[in-house]
Amino acid sequence: MVVVGVVVNNSGSDPVNERTSGVSKPAPYRAPAATPRQLPRVSSNQPTATPYAAPTPRQNLVTKPSAIPASRHEYFTVGSTKDEVIAVQGDPDQATERRRSYRGSIVEFHNGLVSTWENKSYGDKLRVRMEPSSPVESNMTYFTVGSTKDVVLAVQGTPDEFTDTRWSYGGNVIRFHNGQVVSWQARS
Repeated sequence: MVVVGVVVNNSGSDPVNERTSGVSKPAPYRAPAATPRQLPRVSSNQPTATPYAAPTPRQNLVTKPSAIPASRHEYFTVGSTKDEVIAVQGDPDQATERRRSYRGSIVEFHNGLVSTWENKSYGDKLRVRMEPSSPVESNMTYFTVGSTKDVVLAVQGTPDEFTDTRWSYGGNVIRFHNGQVVSWQARS
């Protein structure tokens, strides 16, 4: 047996210490205090860069990518530019300042950035992706009333059509209020 600490009793008798033969229970483990990471000083005439902090290890998380990789034009998303959409989809069948059509599917823009889309099943599918804006457990298998849009994305994936208050997956519709699920209707 290892003695972790000895209780010293200067006041005479102590029935608790007499029963434990002068050996106290081990002290609870306390992790050492974290020391702040030291960042190099940068003089005012040098460009500053945001230091890279390694992500903390977390299991089963889905996170939002920071941007579409410039060399890989696999998909576009909300906030993509018109040029990024063309790089992914090619030239549209029809185009206006606020809308591009691709064989029945529609991409809409606000201030030059993708704001919504309608991915019609009878046309060529848009190569779009919507990612959660914050980490969500990737092993989630359902959503319910009160779930956030990020949870719905983790469970259902990218919607075929969406607005701020309504997402569609085929004929199934999920309705939101203040970013949370309030109802859904499954196609029968």
